[in-house]
Amino acid sequence: MKVSRRLISLGAALALAGGLSVATATPALAADYNVSIAQYCATNVPSGTGSPSIATNINNRWDGWRCATRVGLTGVNVALACQQQYGPRATAVTVNISASGWRCRL
Repeated sequence: MKVSRRLISLGAALALAGGLSVATATPALAADYNVSIAQYCATNVPSGTGSPSIATNINNRWDGWRCATRVGLTGVNVALACQQQYGPRATAVTVNISASGWRCRL
């Protein structure tokens, strides 16, 4: 009888300790990385010449990025740029409204 109570007490203590270790574990924080719009343009948008297309910003804001080609400007898919540069789990986020406001979050 004493052995059973001790085993139950020990089991309860282990369960409590195990539960506390899970409850107090800190989740990994997301990290932000710079995204290269120039690399995206050079890789994904044909320029119509022998040179790569050029990244340009038309309004000095996060939403002004375009790829310049021989025939005009093409929009930028920043989500795709992040995935190409950091892998499929990367997401595009804005951290401010400036031209340098884009980040890739992992």
